[in-house]
Amino acid sequence: MALNHTVKLIELSDVKIAQLLTDDGSATTYGAVKDLPGAIKIQVSPKADSKQLKGDSLILDVYTKITEVELDVECAMFNLDTLPILMGGTVSDSGTTPNQITKYSLTGANATPPFFKIEGQWTYVNIGVGDAHIVLYKCKITDAPSFEISDAS
Repeated sequence: MALNHTVKLIELSDVKIAQLLTDDGSATTYGAVKDLPGAIKIQVSPKADSKQLKGDSLILDVYTKITEVELDVECAMFNLDTLPILMGGTVSDSGTTPNQITKYSLTGANATPPFFKIEGQWTYVNIGVGDAHIVLYKCKITDAPSFEISDAS
């Protein structure tokens, strides 16, 4: 039986990222996988560059090429360990219980966003299909993540 290419995407249950360490053509390696907890959505929007070839008062051809993919991920929780993967910087812990401190530091020396991989998994899909995954192997942010800090009540 052929695999069904129409997939219902319900219950996004797992989104993870990992920093791209090497990509030399023969092998691609990634760092430790970090969870993006409380995943709500993954939106993928390809962007295209189009050109028209005109002549004899007609459009003779249209050339279109995908030039980038815009990715929007929304989560209900936040994992500080993902910030260095997304934006650069470092996360450090200090102190002892009950005065422990976790600090994210972004300085001019370490503020270069690295490339990373992101993978999302949907666990409720069609009958006969176990789960569905989306994997983007080489991403880099061009706009810093935004955070909303508010009273949930």
